[in-house]
Amino acid sequence: MSTSSRGKPKPTARSLPRLLEATGEIVWVLDADHRIVWINDACGAWLSVDASTLIGRVAAVSGGDDPLDFVAANLAPPLGLNEAGLLCNICEPSNAATRSIRFLRIGTNDLAIIMASSGDPIAMKIDADSADVARLQARIHQWRKRDSVWGGIVAAGSSKASKRLRAQIQLATSTRQDLSLVGPAGCGSEVIARRIHAGFKAGSNSPRAISEPVIAIDGPLMDAELLEASLSPAASHLGGDSERDEPSTVTLVLRGLDETPLDVQQRIEQFISEHGASVRLMGLLRKSVDEASHEGTLIASLAMRLDVLSIRIDAFASRVEDVPLIASAIIDSRHAAGQGSAERLNRAALDRLVLYPWPGNFDELDAAMRHALSVCHGSAIGPEHLPLAIRSYQPGEPKRQDELLVSDLDKAMEQYELKLIQSAVAASGGNRSEAARKLSISRARLLRRLGDSETSGASDLE
Repeated sequence: MSTSSRGKPKPTARSLPRLLEATGEIVWVLDADHRIVWINDACGAWLSVDASTLIGRVAAVSGGDDPLDFVAANLAPPLGLNEAGLLCNICEPSNAATRSIRFLRIGTNDLAIIMASSGDPIAMKIDADSADVARLQARIHQWRKRDSVWGGIVAAGSSKASKRLRAQIQLATSTRQDLSLVGPAGCGSEVIARRIHAGFKAGSNSPRAISEPVIAIDGPLMDAELLEASLSPAASHLGGDSERDEPSTVTLVLRGLDETPLDVQQRIEQFISEHGASVRLMGLLRKSVDEASHEGTLIASLAMRLDVLSIRIDAFASRVEDVPLIASAIIDSRHAAGQGSAERLNRAALDRLVLYPWPGNFDELDAAMRHALSVCHGSAIGPEHLPLAIRSYQPGEPKRQDELLVSDLDKAMEQYELKLIQSAVAASGGNRSEAARKLSISRARLLRRLGDSETSGASDLE
């Protein structure tokens, strides 16, 4: 090492890592693909891991199943760094203290690097949009780590409906019990049915579970001849190699079961009876088993099979607080798969998603995100990238007095709640996120309540 005129060693490139270690701050370096290329011991101590075990791992919320991938995900740079060059973000690992981290991007090509360090955030303001993105990223990360196996993106969220749905999916995954999935059009019931089947296979060491196929049948489109053709693969699989240690099994997913002709239902029941426990039935219905049976659209024998375990999938209109997370998880997954340049939704776009009633439920949201990714060429999806029906939607006029079937007390409470919300928004200078925090309610609930009383969707003044 060379020395200066005063006899002190001059810093060199080789001494840089030692200098970074000596600062006592948390420091790591990522390449252009967000792969960890250097990390100091202080960062490892912060995350309670050997720092060297994280070298080469990708810092991204879409990490794999390895526990260390989840640790590495805490080091992911904030979205929008490519444009800003320098951002300050809040990192909140699940098993470590929250720290303010500065991210500096050096270079603009494939050889660019990102240096992250803790310390005084030098009074750099974290804007509200970036803070919201950081919180959504953290929620997506926690969901992937703890709950993504139970139903996938369809069941993501923090609402009571999503928590109940994941619990029911977990229960269904532990058994081959026949079951029904009840929900409105586009609710993602078949996606959940297949996740339940895959989860059962993954959790079972039985050879028959591992090789068990899923056969989907469009009940409303069936006639006798077409049904026989649809059941043929199942019959062939069940009648296969007789020298197996265990009998073959299949899972039948019956779409629109309560809209299926009764004679077709009778033949399906006959097929299941012929093969006994070798056939698992998953019925997808719009109405509950009891309702369908009472109305005569579901035969009694199938109703008995499906009534033991029934999973209800609520409409998105009643899960409004889950929509931002689900939409962001869709964008995150598709971006990670190389489907579009956008990394996130900006606040204005998230507001439009919250206000929209989602009559097509999950299928409509998924299609909307695919559309937005196809037309957005930047890093953030805005309202202008959403389908016309969503970006132009305006909350409806208040219902007429004679249509309201609520008591005077209910109406008074609604008016009082609206007055409190409007006052909180005014006291917060138009910042609706701050108003929601003051009232201890979700931002989605605040926006929806304001949307019910306004005919225009004004944007935040933040």
